[in-house]
Amino acid sequence: RAELARVKPGARLLLHSCCGPCSSRCLEALKDTFAVTVLFYNPNITDAAEADRIFSMLMGEDVAPRRDFIESNANYANIDA
Repeated sequence: RAELARVKPGARLLLHSCCGPCSSRCLEALKDTFAVTVLFYNPNITDAAEADRIFSMLMGEDVAPRRDFIESNANYANIDA
């Protein structure tokens, strides 16, 4: 947090994102300090129509398809906490 206090308001930041849910928490944390530009890049998607469909699903209002997509594509780890 101390580092963020030294940043000039409106400083520009390029944020790499593979999908909307991955970048949403980062955007929430950074939006008041930076002018954020999100670079959406996922090398697993090569077709423009498929990219548009997935982007609309992940950033849309309908929660169920987004949850299903995330759950089916998530990598799970067994962590002993």
